[in-house]
Amino acid sequence: MNFITFWTISILAPIPFIHFALHSFLTFWRRKPLAFYVTIAILWFLSFFAASFLVRHEKTFFTPPSWLIISALVLEFVSLLLIFWAIITIGPKRFFLFAIVFPKKVEQKYIKSGPYLFVRHPAYLGYLAIWLFSFLATGRVVLLFFFIFALICVPIIISLEDREMKERLG
Repeated sequence: MNFITFWTISILAPIPFIHFALHSFLTFWRRKPLAFYVTIAILWFLSFFAASFLVRHEKTFFTPPSWLIISALVLEFVSLLLIFWAIITIGPKRFFLFAIVFPKKVEQKYIKSGPYLFVRHPAYLGYLAIWLFSFLATGRVVLLFFFIFALICVPIIISLEDREMKERLG
């Protein structure tokens, strides 16, 4: 289960920090977009060290039974598919913030197809679900902490994103 803990933390933990940095310094990033992408790379690089440390020093909240592990892993995979569906629907340039940093280089429009028909921010729902199901599959305290942290951050990020999108799209 260290594998699940390590990859969940190293891949997902930087996402809220990246979005807060994006919206906090958006005018700067638009002038210096390379600095934004370098910052993202540094955050993800550091997250691998943090994940490695946390996996070695973490505590187990509970030991999940095998049926819960299997169910949680299946639901985690479904959540990952939701994220990929969101990426495919809006395209990598929009999903990976290119449309925000370079607004004149990408056609600006609201997406109302694919998973966006059902949920305004399907990737964030997928992230939250992965955090939750990773915790349920492993019982690791650190994953519960990150799930709660993401549960607090995601609504704030969505609010920042919606405000920026309204400004950009009118």
